[in-house]
Amino acid sequence: MDSLDLKTACLCYLRFARRMPYIATEFSVGWNYADVFAADKDMSLEIEVKVSIRDFRRDFFKHKHEVPDARRSPNKFYFAIPVQMKEAVVKEMAGKNGAYGIMTYDDQALGTRMWEGLVIEKRAGWLHREPPKPELLERILLRMGSEIAGYSMAHAAFRDVREIVRSRIDHAMESLEKKEGPEPQSPNSEVL
Repeated sequence: MDSLDLKTACLCYLRFARRMPYIATEFSVGWNYADVFAADKDMSLEIEVKVSIRDFRRDFFKHKHEVPDARRSPNKFYFAIPVQMKEAVVKEMAGKNGAYGIMTYDDQALGTRMWEGLVIEKRAGWLHREPPKPELLERILLRMGSEIAGYSMAHAAFRDVREIVRSRIDHAMESLEKKEGPEPQSPNSEVL
């Protein structure tokens, strides 16, 4: 499992299970970026995705973990981690911000929905209760649009690469056939 798998599960959970209308990845929040950020008219939340204990520990050096500022921080904050890291993260969280939540993800527990392996181990408390401002929701929409455009460009590039690879394989097969001649038939093969 990598961070993209975990981000995708979080995005699907927030959009389809929680029905949050505004979701984005790599969203700029003040001086930091949120791996996953979501909001509705009443609240916002950030999910920081960590796939190693070392990366988890490094996150606490970020400015956002100092004093929450309603202008620059979400209402709720979660760490999303592989289920295998649960014990170590719970131990590391002792003495940290008690309002932070923990989500675990087990990619082996997949069902028909991408987020089925995601479990909220510890619910996040409120960092502040100020609802998202319209400017924040607009910034999330802009980020969502950028992500859609980026995925479309990546899809088109993948399609182009696939066509190039297919063309090169066809050319290589034709070259092989010219060098080797037609494929020999076994003496016992029947002609249809």
